Amino acid sequence: MSINVERKILIKKEVSIPANFNDPYMDIYFFVPKQAQKVGVVFSHERKISFPWIYPSLFDPNNYRGSQLKYIREGIAEYDLWVSRTESSKGCIPGEIPDGKWRVQLDITQLKGPEKGLIEIYYETGEQTGLIPTPYFDDRIINKTPGWYCGELHSHTKESDGELEVNAAIENAMSSGLDFFAITDHFTVSQWWRIDEPKLPDIVLLNSSEITSQKGHANIHGIKKWVDVFIDRDDWNANQAAEETHEQGGLFCINHVMSSLLGWRHFDFNWENADLFEIYHSLEGANNIPQIGIWDALLREGFRLIGVAGTDCHYPENEIEKLGKVVTWVHAKELSQKGIIEGLKNGNVFISFGPKIDFSIRNASGSTAIMGESIRCDGSPLKLSISVTSDKPFRVTIIKNGFFLHSISIESSQESPQVTEFVDNNPFSGYYRFELHDIKNNPTYRGIEWRDFTTIQALSNPIWVD
Repeated sequence: MSINVERKILIKKEVSIPANFNDPYMDIYFFVPKQAQKVGVVFSHERKISFPWIYPSLFDPNNYRGSQLKYIREGIAEYDLWVSRTESSKGCIPGEIPDGKWRVQLDITQLKGPEKGLIEIYYETGEQTGLIPTPYFDDRIINKTPGWYCGELHSHTKESDGELEVNAAIENAMSSGLDFFAITDHFTVSQWWRIDEPKLPDIVLLNSSEITSQKGHANIHGIKKWVDVFIDRDDWNANQAAEETHEQGGLFCINHVMSSLLGWRHFDFNWENADLFEIYHSLEGANNIPQIGIWDALLREGFRLIGVAGTDCHYPENEIEKLGKVVTWVHAKELSQKGIIEGLKNGNVFISFGPKIDFSIRNASGSTAIMGESIRCDGSPLKLSISVTSDKPFRVTIIKNGFFLHSISIESSQESPQVTEFVDNNPFSGYYRFELHDIKNNPTYRGIEWRDFTTIQALSNPIWVD
């Protein structure tokens, strides 16, 4: 709460962006005096049929203080960012207000010609009361029992471009039957400051964020502090952001890689820096098939990327964005943030629209490997064991090094897992995985065991063969 507030305007002007502006960011610097208790930025520009994209961020002399992102197709895009010791706007982080050189960063892309915007930068004086809030890091152990746990790894709140407040989104995830939940708001980690800890339900929260660059998006999970998400600069790129994520003990996930202008186009990215790969995305439709193909291509090259699903929920009332329709299942030592992060890293993971699956391979010497693991092979046959629990029949498609190997039809087995086995008499180095599909015939392509993004019901992760 502020008493005796007085506002001082530092900058109020039109921002001109020439049509040939090629830099990813435009910086506007300003100085904040010692007496300031609140700093704010109001920015607006006109968007014409989805273009251009201009998103403001705020930095104090030492730290990132927040961003705002709004997806509107046409009209005036308006942003209002502000921070004080005890409060902040959506997308921004409260805390001390240091004096000195601050800056506003405008993230600018998809220019179709010269653009103009209006910016006002101000500070306020006045006595501030109340405690400085702190971010929430989930260190609870919800369940100490090792086992399978399902969750959501891609969602948004009002801290960026989602519909729900943070705590409402958490309640929605809990009521959707999830065991763990990641809020991956664009650019920011302000959602960590909004969590109502005393009212927190028994669902594990991953400390996450979404890198929203001009050449692709990536989720980062299990981090301890904000990772610089602005990876389009010459002095900071996707590889460095991934390395920083790993230094914090987190995981780096490449998102919706084939999503046109939102797809992954960091062609100098070292794929050894990626941990997870979004192989199914609820809003991508047919793009999911080439995304799986790219995943296979990377797996063939030896990159051990764990496939995960993402609903990318913004508006949970939309049927396609409802949580719990497609989930990522993780086998973890315990239901905790640490347990889920370790489970994802280990790779005993699958995605599903309902069926529960399991997968293992046994070699001639009797050794067994599960998803995410490797098994030794001397050229002797390998026995693949596939377990499915579901209330309807499906077709299992076994993939070997990215290519079709075999298919098996299975009956419904809601009460207990149905286990089917297949022996590969000609194994060699690489990997196996399998897909579970609805049994569907396409009259146009008779004789083909039809598979597309609408028939996918579950996808396993690989087992590697050395």
